[in-house]
Amino acid sequence: MSNAIRKMQSKFIQYLSSKNLAFQNNVEEQITFQYEDLNYLFVYDNSDSNYFRMLLPNIFKIEGESDVDKCKYGSIINDFNTTYKVVKAFVLTENQVWLSVEQFIYSDEHIELLFERCVMSLKATIELFYKKVNEAIRE
Repeated sequence: MSNAIRKMQSKFIQYLSSKNLAFQNNVEEQITFQYEDLNYLFVYDNSDSNYFRMLLPNIFKIEGESDVDKCKYGSIINDFNTTYKVVKAFVLTENQVWLSVEQFIYSDEHIELLFERCVMSLKATIELFYKKVNEAIRE
């Protein structure tokens, strides 16, 4: 692990500690933490010291396997992704929807504010995602 990666990892751990948030760093390139009953992942890349992503995994399970269901939820996700900046939704295994923020950072000046903004953006948009799903289902 490069010094730049260690530095970013250390800065993020400092951020979590300043918020009194417990975390786990059991998996290489990943820190897990919980904030207001939501489970987050902070993922860094050993091959790119300027990149990280923060994720909210498994926020919604897509029910139904038909092409109509896949198209309906694909449309909801596309609409969400074009409506909101920074936070993006995507589907992983077992039809689970995740939210993600990806960032490049080139300075650690005010990095705590960037981390805070990422967490708050994910937290705020989860409700907006549920709202889009509910609106689409009612149509």
